[in-house]
Amino acid sequence: MTVSDNGGEMSNSRLARVFEPFYTTKEVGKGSGLGLSMVYGFVKQSAGRFEIFSEPKKGTTVKMYFPRFFWQAGARN
Repeated sequence: MTVSDNGGEMSNSRLARVFEPFYTTKEVGKGSGLGLSMVYGFVKQSAGRFEIFSEPKKGTTVKMYFPRFFWQAGARN
C-alpha cells in the first residue's frame, strides 16, 4: 500500500523521528503525533515493513509492504 502527498519534503532529522509516538511537526493543539506510530505498530505486528521517501518539490511517499495470504474456500484454520 502506498500513500503520497505533494507537499514539502521532510528533512532527514524529521524522517529519523517520524514513527516516534507523540512526535509531531504540528503546532501545539493541532495534533497528537500518534498517526504514523500507530500505523508502524500495525505494519510490524502484521510482519510487514516500511519504506519512506521525501524529495523537494515532490512530497513524501510512504510504502507499506504486507506478507501475502492465500485463502482456500472451505479451509479451516
